[in-house]
Order: sequence, then structure tokens, then C-alpha cells
Amino acid sequence: MPDRSNLVYRYDGTYQGFLCCVAQCFADKGLPQAVQRWEEPQATLFPLQGVDTDLDLFELRGPERAAAHPFCAAGI
Repeated sequence: MPDRSNLVYRYDGTYQGFLCCVAQCFADKGLPQAVQRWEEPQATLFPLQGVDTDLDLFELRGPERAAAHPFCAAGI
């Protein structure tokens, strides 16, 4: 199980921003103490780390890539 870090991730409140927080967890190989939107007041003494939303992660890659996805290939 990954170690829990002493950080609180903050994001812009969008679904894409939340997924960027998840991607950051995988990149850091750890779990934050919390994930909060920027609007929420800081309710902890742990340091904050802002996670920027990277819209390029959610760009459509075309029908060839979608057809190659295992769920599409299985007809699910």
C-alpha cells in the first residue's frame, strides 16, 4: 500500500482537475492527506500542493485509439 504523504492536494473543482489529482497520486506513488477544491477554506495544518488541470490529458485521440481500447474491442 502506498505511503500517505503529509500534503493536501488542491484543484479547481472540475472533474478533469480531480482526475489530475489522481494522476498526481500515481506519479508521486503516494496518497495525500486530503483533496480539496480551491474554494474550500484550509482546514488542516498540512502543507498544500496545487495541482493544475491538464486538459491535454482529456483530449480526444481519434476513432482509431478509441477502437483499440479493450472495452470497445470486447463490445462492452
